[in-house]
Amino acid sequence: AYIRGEFTVDILRGTLLDSETGYLSHASVTSGPYRLVRYDDTAHTAEFEINPYYKGNYEEQVPVIPRLLFREVKNENILTELANGTVDLINKVTEGRVIDEATAAAGDLGIAFTPYPRSGAGFLAVAAERDIGSSALTRQALAYMLDYGVLPRDFLGGHGERVYGYYGLGQWMAEEMRDELQTMQSYTLDLSKAAELLAQDDWIYNAQGEPYVPGEGLLRHKQFGEAFLPLSVNMAVTERNKAADLVAGMLGQGLREVGGELQVTGMPLNRALQQYYRQNTRTYDLLFLGSNFSYLFDPTNTYLVGAEYQGTMNTSGVQDPRLAELAANITRDNPGNRFAYLRRWMEFQRYWAEVLPMIPLYGNTYYDLYTRDLAGYFPQFYWNWGTAI
Repeated sequence: AYIRGEFTVDILRGTLLDSETGYLSHASVTSGPYRLVRYDDTAHTAEFEINPYYKGNYEEQVPVIPRLLFREVKNENILTELANGTVDLINKVTEGRVIDEATAAAGDLGIAFTPYPRSGAGFLAVAAERDIGSSALTRQALAYMLDYGVLPRDFLGGHGERVYGYYGLGQWMAEEMRDELQTMQSYTLDLSKAAELLAQDDWIYNAQGEPYVPGEGLLRHKQFGEAFLPLSVNMAVTERNKAADLVAGMLGQGLREVGGELQVTGMPLNRALQQYYRQNTRTYDLLFLGSNFSYLFDPTNTYLVGAEYQGTMNTSGVQDPRLAELAANITRDNPGNRFAYLRRWMEFQRYWAEVLPMIPLYGNTYYDLYTRDLAGYFPQFYWNWGTAI
């Protein structure tokens, strides 16, 4: 792959970013099994066809499904669309109610399903470059305002469990170190502890700069420079998201009881991701999101220190030299030294749980639902559904 002529910002704007012809959204030539035919960023759909130049994977396999249409299906429409035949495959179903209904009705609907542990997790992303999220003590206080049994029970319906760090249940490291992970810093719902940490972090004033008195119905304040700022947390959630609503309810109640408040804003996923990656100036302290990890886990770039790395790489805004060192240290041993990798991975996890670049919430079991016409589909053996297809 190459660029003809001078390599400039303007050339990249045309060849990569142009909304009508740019390769980013109109990838007509690819090295993979499929090539993009059509992309609609308004309807959020993408259509693909077999790439005739693809020579096969390491097993010399080539795709056999001629065309793929990729689009979003809301939880409330999943069973209807499968029953009507308007979709053939639903990837990564999470909500416990939908999973239970689909698996119970699989025979009647003529569908199959495959469960597999997620190599990722749901979390509260923190904007640590903003005042409220800038201190580990305040982040820890927020973590003590949540009941971590609620989402596995009321949202996942038993198809998942709490996680304690930066990992997913489907990662081999998490499986091998399962017992040790549960001995890390274990945040529980404890509003007294949350209030204690807030006091330690100097949320000890009222709006006038006088001592904060609990129980008077006023907000805690903290001095930043010459100003006393209130403990008023802005949280962004994606729309029609049961899990996000549950977390916002718990956090709002906890903040009210310790002298704070929660402002919640719903938004489409693309706008939430723009905030998360700081493509726009962040105006939210917390974002309810989830992420899956790459097959070769290496968080080095995720916690780099320095202004040039903030945004798409370091999304949390936490610039902690020790965290950066432990993240980079995971992969520094010789390849194949499994014990050293696990030991360093665990050191990173323990410190990560103390400084909390994000608040981990749950790991879960994904369910893929599909019609029986889709033969030989085994997502549990591959890293993602695309590879399985």
